[in-house]
Amino acid sequence: MEESKMKTTHSLMTALAATVAFGTAAQAGDNKDTAGFCDGGYSLTDVNGDGYISPIEIEAYSKRANVAMDADKSGSISRDEYVNCAKVGMDVHPMREKGNLVDSGMLDADEDGMISSDEYLGYAFDRARLAAEGDAEAAEDAQRLVYRLPDEEKLEFDTVPLEEVVSRSKRMFMVLDSDRDGALSSEEYEVEVMKPIDIDDVLNREFDSMDADKSDDVTPEEMTEANTARAQRAMERSDAATGEKSDPEVGAPVVYYTYPHAM
Repeated sequence: MEESKMKTTHSLMTALAATVAFGTAAQAGDNKDTAGFCDGGYSLTDVNGDGYISPIEIEAYSKRANVAMDADKSGSISRDEYVNCAKVGMDVHPMREKGNLVDSGMLDADEDGMISSDEYLGYAFDRARLAAEGDAEAAEDAQRLVYRLPDEEKLEFDTVPLEEVVSRSKRMFMVLDSDRDGALSSEEYEVEVMKPIDIDDVLNREFDSMDADKSDDVTPEEMTEANTARAQRAMERSDAATGEKSDPEVGAPVVYYTYPHAM
């Protein structure tokens, strides 16, 4: 059991260490236009591609998100604006080829019959790291584990930002976790036809957690505070897994950062 946990932690930290292998193509000048924020399915937070989300990046991301989601340009985000933006694309099935799945036993590191989020993410990154080094078999495995819509091209793991692999893996896990218990049963993992998911309850809880003054609007300041709290939790998870203290100035490792609505 302990060996399995160590293997999962090793995979997560290997993913973090492999940032350079995934390319630092996500440079500061490559910020995504806010016009595509909602329909892009992925928005860059780790702008410099160093594998960490710094306080400066959190503030910049929060401001960008507020502008993009604020459809009526009121200066804050309403509940409907937040939910509608986050649900874009959720009515479309992600890519999953029938009978062409990664063996679930490879993901279940502790062999308890369930695949946890950390196990799924750890294995996805282990395969993506090898894919970035030219391993064709690992690339096929990694493609099966990330969220990809039917009209999307396969990911190029030698150039894609690490953060995008994180967010896509987490989003796929959420889509598969139909009972929302934080782990995948064999039935959930092996499902061949995934139904569009309803995450209104998740989104409304997220909105409520950000809406500090309970005004039913989220200001840029409230969004920054909420994302800063996510980063703090990510650093605490990293500290517990590695036994090393995170540097608040460097920021939260993207591998441990909990993206809003699985992003």
